Amino acid sequence: MTTQPELIERIHPPRALMRMVNPLMRFLSQRIAAVRDFVIVLHYRGRRSGRHYDLPVGYRLIDGRIILLTNSGWRHNFREGSRIEVTYHGRR
Repeated sequence: MTTQPELIERIHPPRALMRMVNPLMRFLSQRIAAVRDFVIVLHYRGRRSGRHYDLPVGYRLIDGRIILLTNSGWRHNFREGSRIEVTYHGRR
């Protein structure tokens, strides 16, 4: 029996690239209207480390609600209903 390749492969961009892109997207999402239409910034503390994070993420509005879909590890910080702030359209 032959096995078929996975249809979806999880690929992460290089960390060095993300260290440059994330600060740029945080900056742009507060100042450029076109970027605000597809990027919000999540402000939260790590579940175990307690470290503060400002994470730019893509979003969609569905029935007036902000929807985020991710398979990234940062999603585990919200398992137990952690506190989070969101910068949306330049306002926190």
